[in-house]
Amino acid sequence: MKQKHVRCIALCLALALSCRASAFQETGIKVMVTVEGGCDFSDQPPTDADFGVHRAGTSNESIQKTGTVKFWCSSGTTFNVSIDRAVGGSHHMKQINGSAEVAYSVVSFGSTSDTGQGPDNLITAYVNVSMAAGALRDAPPGDYVDEVSVTVNP
Repeated sequence: MKQKHVRCIALCLALALSCRASAFQETGIKVMVTVEGGCDFSDQPPTDADFGVHRAGTSNESIQKTGTVKFWCSSGTTFNVSIDRAVGGSHHMKQINGSAEVAYSVVSFGSTSDTGQGPDNLITAYVNVSMAAGALRDAPPGDYVDEVSVTVNP
């Protein structure tokens, strides 16, 4: 009888070991994405600061205009806006087909830093420029232009 118990135990152990040996292995793969915050200019074109049309040789009054650009930043992304012209400094619009210049200054600019709220929440950066009285008195006829670059850094 003792031999039957030993055989029975040996048989049970053999079955248990064979079950472990044939058990399947399992692992997993991760599904991942990295989302970086950033900023981008909107599809809406900038609004230029256009001083308009004036007659050569006349004395103009002081004129102030505002240019705007719209952009967006990812939700929660802190950003900083800068321009490549000094506020209060003297700058020059250059004659397109000539060498003459007309002075202007950047009076102020807005929306310098904040936190983005996604592409459905456009942010407007304002650049206010001024042309002093009499700036056009000696300007030869022609078109004059300068460009203020606006940079958005996340």
